[in-house]
Order: sequence, then C-alpha cells, then structure tokens
Amino acid sequence: MKSFKLFLIIMFVAITNLYSQKYNGYKHIYIPDIDYGYSGKDIYGLSNYARDLCSQKGLIVITDLNQAPQEIIENKCLMLYCDITHSKGGWKLSVDVTLKDCKNNIIYNDNDVTTAGSAKDAVLKKSLKGAFNKFLRSYRYNPRLRPKEKIPLYPPVEMTSETEESLKTYYRNSQDLNAIEGIFNTYNTVELSFYRIGIRKRDDAFIAVILESDNPLWKKGEVKAYIEATGIENTYSIKWYLEDKKEVRSLCTLENGSILKFELKKNGKSKFLSFIKTFPLTNDK
Repeated sequence: MKSFKLFLIIMFVAITNLYSQKYNGYKHIYIPDIDYGYSGKDIYGLSNYARDLCSQKGLIVITDLNQAPQEIIENKCLMLYCDITHSKGGWKLSVDVTLKDCKNNIIYNDNDVTTAGSAKDAVLKKSLKGAFNKFLRSYRYNPRLRPKEKIPLYPPVEMTSETEESLKTYYRNSQDLNAIEGIFNTYNTVELSFYRIGIRKRDDAFIAVILESDNPLWKKGEVKAYIEATGIENTYSIKWYLEDKKEVRSLCTLENGSILKFELKKNGKSKFLSFIKTFPLTNDK
C-alpha cells in the first residue's frame, strides 16, 4: 500500500514538472482588463487580482501592449497571454484561466468553482485563485526553457532614410509640389498619440514618414501611411498604420491646402484625425 502511494506521488510530481516546463520559460505575462462591454472593464477586480498573484511569483505583468518592454516588442513569443472567463451567476460561480503562447496554443488551463455566500467579487476571486493554483504552485522561471521562436509583437513597416532636413531640402528644391506634400502635425490629440509626419511624392503616389512621435512604438523614418490621389480634387485614398501598426484604409481630404483630415474605423468605432501643415508655407519657398 505504501509503495502504491509513493508511486502516485512520484507520478503526480512527474506530471506537474512536465506541464510546468511548458510555462517556466516565460517571465512576462500579459493580463488585460476583462471587458464587459457597456458595463465597464474589470468590474469585479479579477484582472487586477490575477496580476497581483502573478507578480508575487516574480512574473513581469504587462497590462497594456502599447507599454510593453522592448524585448517583447521584438519578440512576442517571450510572453504568456492570459485569458480569464467566469460564469455570470447562480449558486456556484466558476472561473476559467487559460494561458496561451504567441501562436494561440494553450499552455495552461484550469477552472475552479466556489459556492456563492458572500459578495460576488469575493466569490469570483476565490475561484480565480483556485483556477490559478496549479500554475502558481509549480511556476519557477528557468531561462533555459525560453521559447526559441521569434515573432515581433507588431508587424514590420517600411523604414526609410528620410529626415526632416532631407524632406525640407526636397520641398525647397521641387518646382511642382503637390498640395498634400509637406510637414504636418496632429492637432486633435485627445486619446491619440502625437505625430509629426512628412509627406512626399514617390513614383505615382505619396508616402507619409514619421519625423517625431510620443508613441515609442514608432521610430523616425518609418512609413506611417501610403497615399494616392483620386478623381476627386483634394480627396485621397490613404492606407494608414494604426498605433499597433495594423493597416486600415480610408479617404482623406485636404482643406485650404493646409488641413488634412480623415476618419479611422476600428472594431466598429470611429476616430477622426486632423493634421495641420507647418512646412512649406506660402513664404517658405
């Protein structure tokens, strides 16, 4: 009987070690706020509680991908993705925790159920801790188990050698500048990053190059947009790269030769961007 119990213990430890090897090579974990739509985000504090639990185990918690450290920007495969779901009501409240790798493969999954009897947030947090329990007990970071695959967090964009100085030289020396060519600054930056871009002609279209930005994901010289003329005067087709470098398409208009405006739609929501030309002005050439 003792031998059988010892066998079970050894098997349990072996299985635990086998599964923990899948996640012990990670030191970063992304835990976003649970989104409840119109009700708000993380209304029961589960995301924040999960972050505390992981931080206590030495994991570096990322809450916003736009603020991810450079090594994660360069390789998202060094980060675990945490997904938390839970039941909506009833006498028993369950929480499910899933950890995935950069290719959406499940690395860890467990759930726990707690009988209701106190405040809903407290019951859910108890279930959350139970669902995380096996992971938290067995996690030990081991750099030798770091994932070998390398995939950038954001898709790469074209890098140019253009600078503000090179563009100003181009504008001054060009005899037939298009009205849309020039240096523009964003001026309605509520909830948006600041961008200073330079637009110049290339072949039969135009490129918009980053000259300055307060968004660390964007570097000077990177192409922020590709622009093409249309059959409508002062209206252009634009392929714009969002803050996360995903591509969207829209139409933009140039008003009074100096104000560039367009609408961006993402996840059913619209944002309006406006840029004002700062160079060249009428008396700059």
